[in-house]
Amino acid sequence: MLNTRQSNLSFRYDINALRAIAVLEVLFFHLRFAHFPGGFAGVDIFFVISGYLMTKIIVGGIRKGNFSILDFYTRRVRRIIPALLVAVGIVTLAAFIFYLPADFKNTEGNAASSVTFLSNFYYWQHSGYFDTASESNIFLHTWTLSVEWQFYMIYPLLLLALARLIKHPGTFRLLFTLLTLLCCGLSILLPRHDAAAAFYLLPSRSWELMMGGVAFLYEDRLQRLPAKKLLVLPAYAIALIGSYVLKETMRWPGVYTLLPILSTFFIIGIRADGLPGLHWKPVQYLGKISYSLYLWHWPVIVFARYMGLPKTMPYLALLILVSFLLAALSYHFVESIDFRPRKLLWTAGALFAFTVGLSFIGNAYIFKPKAVQLSRFSEIYSGPPSYQQFSTGCCFLVSNKEGLDSFNKPKCLTLRQDEPNILLIGDSHGAHISQSLRESLAANHINLCQATGSGCIPLTRPLTSRAGFPEATDLFRYIYQDFIPANHQHIDGIILSANWIDLIQDNPAGLLKHIQSTLGWFDSLHIKAVVIGQNEAYTQPYATILAKETQYGSHIRRSFIDDRSTAINAYLKGHLGDRYIDILNDTTIPGLSPQGDPYMFDRNHYTKYGADLAVRKIVESPLFPFVAGRPATTQLSMRE
Repeated sequence: MLNTRQSNLSFRYDINALRAIAVLEVLFFHLRFAHFPGGFAGVDIFFVISGYLMTKIIVGGIRKGNFSILDFYTRRVRRIIPALLVAVGIVTLAAFIFYLPADFKNTEGNAASSVTFLSNFYYWQHSGYFDTASESNIFLHTWTLSVEWQFYMIYPLLLLALARLIKHPGTFRLLFTLLTLLCCGLSILLPRHDAAAAFYLLPSRSWELMMGGVAFLYEDRLQRLPAKKLLVLPAYAIALIGSYVLKETMRWPGVYTLLPILSTFFIIGIRADGLPGLHWKPVQYLGKISYSLYLWHWPVIVFARYMGLPKTMPYLALLILVSFLLAALSYHFVESIDFRPRKLLWTAGALFAFTVGLSFIGNAYIFKPKAVQLSRFSEIYSGPPSYQQFSTGCCFLVSNKEGLDSFNKPKCLTLRQDEPNILLIGDSHGAHISQSLRESLAANHINLCQATGSGCIPLTRPLTSRAGFPEATDLFRYIYQDFIPANHQHIDGIILSANWIDLIQDNPAGLLKHIQSTLGWFDSLHIKAVVIGQNEAYTQPYATILAKETQYGSHIRRSFIDDRSTAINAYLKGHLGDRYIDILNDTTIPGLSPQGDPYMFDRNHYTKYGADLAVRKIVESPLFPFVAGRPATTQLSMRE
């Protein structure tokens, strides 16, 4: 991706400086530095650079009549593959030794897709770039290499065909620009229908590389612009500021993607090599090693997180140092060697076969049996064992259901005349405590109704889906617009429970406003309502963390707590007061059950054992108004 230097091109200090800016943005974004929330846009800068250089090689060769497509492909093999193969090979070895069996098998599947430049297709089907789960994918960043490689395979064929059909340079330039704009329009529209496809696949990313081609075709005109330095300085500023103002929550690619693309377009097209700072040796060296730094920084970060290294500044500085050291070694001892293309392709094929084989064989035999057993707990429990706990297929709607008709209203929303009725409203974090809560309330002769749906915001406003599950949205719309208004006189209390982390959207004040609005609506109907707090979340499945502790004899679980869970819990608790029941385990973390089950089966969902513990904390809380040691029928007479 990043390594597109060509010895036969005049050296561009401005482009090399852009590489330095882009790779630092990506590095700091992946390290989660607070002032680089939009550092992912560094990838888009690289795309434009690559498109410019490839267009210069291809169109320049076509104009001179000496362009060879075989030579073009050969150069791409020599420049891209060696450093990638070395990185994949070394990471595979490290993963074999340290990764738990299930994680290792997934890693080798990812490695195989990376070596074949198909990882963007693989991740399109299996993950989202900004998903928490993606942070443990040590080869996630290779999707960009796959996009560029696919572009390299198609692009010269496209330009050759256009050159044969259109002889006039002006017409060629215009048609190419229109085609680029068409692809741009596609990238803006596609995320509305399939965000993952738009992010990972070439059709919606091609325009970014083609914008580099437009910069090449128009660079003569751009360089004749009056006061061009007055344009290039704001362009550099936008390229830098973008990493600060852009957010993961923005639709990407989309309209906002124009910021890094257009700024890079003007910088490259105007060619202001004489600007102060561009020739500074550290900047130029960083640009030269940017490809290797891009390859190595993410595996270093992911491996450190996997092993539970603290997220303190000294450790972050160490990760940066190790990344730069590996990048320098890769640049000087791998990138700088001119390998034979045929041997590279044979090596790539052998490495692909090796990684595929390892994905089947695994490495379980080097780990303790108890560690292997725990490492597989998440996969086993998230299936049928959790269905009764969540009331899946009955009172809990998930993405594979057909809609509101699959929700069992008679069973889930029956209001009894002889008992108080409590309504549980929530997403999966309402569902995972539902069975335990139902059992606990039943012991107090209280009827629990349940309306839970995956991937949605269980509040009055906005009635929208987080993860594209319209059936859950329909459920909450029915609950708030039909069921509660029609039955509020028979509802004695409401419990709201959700994974509040997922609802922040970088705007905790907005989330608080929606919760308060929902509670206010319940108050207007004279229904007592409480909010169940955010439980602790982990950056890896909790059972996997316990497996590592078992294998290495360490106690590292607190190193994997997601800081966002403690932060949003403290924020909501501070603002909701006695309407908020805190269940976060910030001082003690439960051990295994008598049956050997952990209290969570993934990053943030309880097992039945964990749900029992959480519900005990809920009903024994002095803020829980529905039991609290007093007769249930008396305590539940809340209507004014």
